Amino acid sequence: MPSHRPGPALTRRHWRAQLAAWLLASLAWTLSAGAARAQEAPPLQVLVLLSYHAQLPWTRAVLNGLLDEAAGQPVSLDLQLLDQQRADSPALNADRARLILARYQARRPDVIIAESLPAVQFQQRHLAAALDGVPVVAMLEGQGRPLDTQLAAEVTVETRLAETIDLALRLHQPTRVYLIGGPAPESQSTLDAMQALLHTRPGLQVERLDSPGLTPIAHRLAAVPAQERAVAFYGLVFSDDKGEPLPPALALSRIAQTSQVPIYSFWDPMIGRGALGGYVTVPQGVGRQLLQEAVRAARPPSSVASAAPSPRQQTAQATLAFDARQLARWGLSAERLPADADLRFQAFSVWREHRLEIIGALLLLVLQAVLIGGLLVNRRGRLRAMQALARERSSLEDRVVERTRQLAETELRYRTVADHNANWETWNDPQGRWLYCSPSCQRITGRDAQDFIHDGGLFTRIVHPEDRARVEQHMASTARADGDFAAFDFRIRHAEGHDLWLSHVCQPVFDAEGGFLGHRASNIDITARKVAELALRASEARLRQANEVAETAARAKSQFLSNMSHELRTPLNGILGMGALARMKTTEPEVARLLGMLEVSSKRLADLIASLLDATALQNDQLTLDRRRFRLGEVLSDVLEQAAAAAADKHLSFSVDTDAGLLDTPVVGDGPRLAQVLGNLAGNAVKFTDQGGVSVRLGLRDDGPAALQLRCDVVDSGPGIDEATQRRLFVAFVQADGSSTRPHQGAGLGLAVSKRLVEAMGGRMGLDSRPGQGSTFWFTVRLTRAG
Repeated sequence: MPSHRPGPALTRRHWRAQLAAWLLASLAWTLSAGAARAQEAPPLQVLVLLSYHAQLPWTRAVLNGLLDEAAGQPVSLDLQLLDQQRADSPALNADRARLILARYQARRPDVIIAESLPAVQFQQRHLAAALDGVPVVAMLEGQGRPLDTQLAAEVTVETRLAETIDLALRLHQPTRVYLIGGPAPESQSTLDAMQALLHTRPGLQVERLDSPGLTPIAHRLAAVPAQERAVAFYGLVFSDDKGEPLPPALALSRIAQTSQVPIYSFWDPMIGRGALGGYVTVPQGVGRQLLQEAVRAARPPSSVASAAPSPRQQTAQATLAFDARQLARWGLSAERLPADADLRFQAFSVWREHRLEIIGALLLLVLQAVLIGGLLVNRRGRLRAMQALARERSSLEDRVVERTRQLAETELRYRTVADHNANWETWNDPQGRWLYCSPSCQRITGRDAQDFIHDGGLFTRIVHPEDRARVEQHMASTARADGDFAAFDFRIRHAEGHDLWLSHVCQPVFDAEGGFLGHRASNIDITARKVAELALRASEARLRQANEVAETAARAKSQFLSNMSHELRTPLNGILGMGALARMKTTEPEVARLLGMLEVSSKRLADLIASLLDATALQNDQLTLDRRRFRLGEVLSDVLEQAAAAAADKHLSFSVDTDAGLLDTPVVGDGPRLAQVLGNLAGNAVKFTDQGGVSVRLGLRDDGPAALQLRCDVVDSGPGIDEATQRRLFVAFVQADGSSTRPHQGAGLGLAVSKRLVEAMGGRMGLDSRPGQGSTFWFTVRLTRAG
């Protein structure tokens, strides 16, 4: 069967030969690339969104697949680690999006790769609008394609649950099955699918181990009796006992250490971490497929580009793999495995493990014998061979020196970038000692970088006393290999005595084999932002207080106007009644004239009080409209006749234009309020027109199955109204002419009340006017067709 793990390291001579060949190939490629660089097209810009951090085995393997596929191609990969498992907040995501978009202000990416569903959701929420039109290639893990995301291609991970379960049941013949998972939705969906498959197996007991934390799961599997025939399936655990994020591979390795039953899995990174085997998805192949689809989406053939967008559906095939060490642990013979199984981590024989060294040694002995014979026969040939060997050695040494120089330049470039970063960057070893401190600390703290490197306690001493306990607790955790990602804000004391706010981001660093190297931290000066936040909160508090005061004053004013209007109306009604009675009984003309003036003034005051009551009711949302059946002519005729009489008194023309049958149409609505609005507009038109005339146009049209819309236009030939006055004309207590010497009386409530009444009846009111050309006031209201 094929083996996943290659044999031991090649011999040193073989390694050197390969290194020399690689150096020669690299030199030749550099020369040819430099000559053709001017003719090459710019590389394909690929934005890669990785959902989690790079220390997860799955993410690291997908990333290796992307890099392997990109080797030798004109492709530039921009890797963005979103770390959604540990740092998924709206604020952090917004900051990430801003940083990503800032990189593409000059040139947009040619294609976007979303490594899994969290990355697709991040692209959809934060990048889709700004990078509209950029094709997106995504990997989906059976969750389905997002409904509102247009993908250029999809790579679906094949999870062969049924085949793995059937194989495990055939190999172990268990009576009990344990399903391992966590409370995460993706884990629960996998457990549900497995439980549904096992439900049809008679005589098989299924137990779900999906409580939060690792300890209950590990204790349950460690307590399984040795005589019980059982098997377990791992559906991914994402958190530890404290609910903190934990890589699923690390969680499996902790569970498998004490487990008394073999564990099967469906993901390739779990092989070698405690899983016995199963049909697993290889993430490195997924990475290759993603980049292949991305290149195809970014540079489609002309015939495909003209067609309608249709996402390509690709499937990352699963492979059958087993851990030879786990087979030995559970006493399972490799002969019982299917022929296509990939057996990894095998223990090889001396010949299979060292056959390259043995063959190399034999060839070396043969070569030495030939050389010795050649030297004995022809000394001249030996000298030529020695000279050639010396030249080759010199050439190799020159190339090693050149490669060493290149590595030194690379290190210098990386250090230059770190030293000139505006953020304060630090690196601590596993024991907490400071290995590196960027020069930016001088600007941020007022202290030299060497002060922090030589004095490990200086960092905590400059922290503000109120924040020191939290920082000390964090610094203690950085000495542990299981220290997780941390991000928080705290204050420090500058060398000059003032306080600063820092945003601290810290994460553990591991080598390629998972060895703990220490912690890397970045400190950003956010003092300006914190000061702005405090000022904003204070301003908001002042605004809320001012708004409450204004609302209280408005309510008091409205209540006062309402009370005073009611108190004035009662005696005013008595004045109107007594004045009318006295005018009817008097026989003296002068007394009748005076009583008539009293009646006119009282009516004007009554109208003003009514307008005040309406304005107060409308402002407090206390006005109730009446809905009764009436004919339009019944409520509008009197108003139009009064306006016509007033126009005749001023020697103005007055005309009414209506649709046929409009006045006889039965409708349901508030007739008196409709008459009040029309009366206000017609009365104002007559009042402010000194020459010419006034015309009223009434129209009625359908506005739904049982609804009608009445439109009224009141046109006058008055002086007109400028734009500045029009903008404030519908405000209560505002008049076009607000001076004390104005020729026309009024409180400025008629238009404001009329506009609010029209809006309450489902309509609108407006004005079209120019100075010197008259005015047109119009309004619409919704009425119900009477049956």
